Amino acid sequence: MEELLKSQKKQLNAARFSAVCHFLLVVIVAAATAILVPRAFATMQKTNDTMTRLNATVTKADNTIDEIEKIVVQAQQSLEEIDEMVADVKTLVEENDEKVSQSIQSFSEIDIETLNKSIQDLNNVVSPLAGLFKR
Repeated sequence: MEELLKSQKKQLNAARFSAVCHFLLVVIVAAATAILVPRAFATMQKTNDTMTRLNATVTKADNTIDEIEKIVVQAQQSLEEIDEMVADVKTLVEENDEKVSQSIQSFSEIDIETLNKSIQDLNNVVSPLAGLFKR
């Protein structure tokens, strides 16, 4: 019986030791949970805020890209219109090149001395007539 009593005391001490260890383990887990869970929630909130800002930035970038695409299309249209305008000017120059050359040739053939003499003769004829009308 004495042996039985010693054996039961050992079992009781082992059970107490086990209970204390389990209690300490529960306290440690509870403390870790109390510390880590709020930090995890704070980290998740920061991550959510960052994702929201990132989403807004991506939306702005998409809008900017759309605007750039519109500007590029307008620039391409402007370049096409400039090409058409240059072609029109080239055609105009080609069509009028001969006429301009003929005009220059005609001006260069004018006899300036004869023109000056004709103007002087006209002046000599008109001067007396002008004197008549001034009365």
